[in-house]
Amino acid sequence: MLKKPQDLLEFFRRSSAAPDAAASQELEKTPRMLVVRRSQAVVVAVSAGLALVLAFLLGLGLGGGSSEPVAAGGGLWVIRVVTYEDNDTGGRYAKTVMSQLERLDLGDEVNLRRITEDGKLAVTMGCWMHRPHGDSRAEELLKKVKGIRGRGGQDQPFAGAGFWRIER
Repeated sequence: MLKKPQDLLEFFRRSSAAPDAAASQELEKTPRMLVVRRSQAVVVAVSAGLALVLAFLLGLGLGGGSSEPVAAGGGLWVIRVVTYEDNDTGGRYAKTVMSQLERLDLGDEVNLRRITEDGKLAVTMGCWMHRPHGDSRAEELLKKVKGIRGRGGQDQPFAGAGFWRIER
């Protein structure tokens, strides 16, 4: 005697169409997609934010971003060669001095800085992150600037040059 449940299973197995090889290849050609739930995206965003905060705090803890070097005499230092009034005449004089210093090619950059508190223009030379007193290269450059001879009756027009810290 035939058992009905097994016969029915056998009937359905034999009558169902075998999967085509072409159909399985078409399925493989479709691109695979990544599905991200909203809760997963929130967790990733919060984790990234916390990692940034942790990196910032570690940077502060290891000395980055502290203002101690500026208070202790560090910061941006330049040689203040000469200062003029912040007007048209002073601007022309400052640009003339800048071009003359650049022609001398002393080995450092020459800049024009505006001092807004005093209403002055300063011609500066060089740039150091720490106090340049004791730095042989900086001292030598200052000595060269002070020793420049002027035309005519001026012996040393930049004798008053000195190191100057730029306030930020």
